[in-house]
Amino acid sequence: MKVDEDISIAEYNSDWAIWYREETEQLLNVFPNAMFEHFGSTSVSGLYSKPIVDILIGLIGVLELSDEQRRRLEYLGYEVLGTAGVPGRIHCRKRGIRSFNLAVTPFDSELWRDNLLIRDYLRSHPDEAKIYAQHKLDAYRKGYRTLIAYSDYKAEFISRLLLRAKTAQEI
Repeated sequence: MKVDEDISIAEYNSDWAIWYREETEQLLNVFPNAMFEHFGSTSVSGLYSKPIVDILIGLIGVLELSDEQRRRLEYLGYEVLGTAGVPGRIHCRKRGIRSFNLAVTPFDSELWRDNLLIRDYLRSHPDEAKIYAQHKLDAYRKGYRTLIAYSDYKAEFISRLLLRAKTAQEI
């Protein structure tokens, strides 16, 4: 399965929070004992984003999907893409009128904590969110219009953002 795909950038849409809640209700049938969090840019009010709602799913115990979970995800329209280049995560995506990415990871893992730390930092630091939004728009305007190119362009910025979020947390 091909991980790379064309992307677009959209203004913040308050419906994304509703989509998250409705999709999570469906995903509870697949992951009844997991923790769920809305993360990524669609979870930060006012932030430009790819119009794809990111859902963080924290599993208790082993990071693997059973055959039954895979079947249920496929029934809901998801592709299971494995780690997609991020160790410690299983990536799933669903595209359509409402699009979703799932990041399935061990609950309270470093990946779990870092994703929520960035989300919470952007929510509580609107100046940082504006800078991040501008960086995303710049990437798109410069022609980074596929997922991998866009993600690569943002990688160093995200690393520095995570460092600032960790520093702020320590204060």
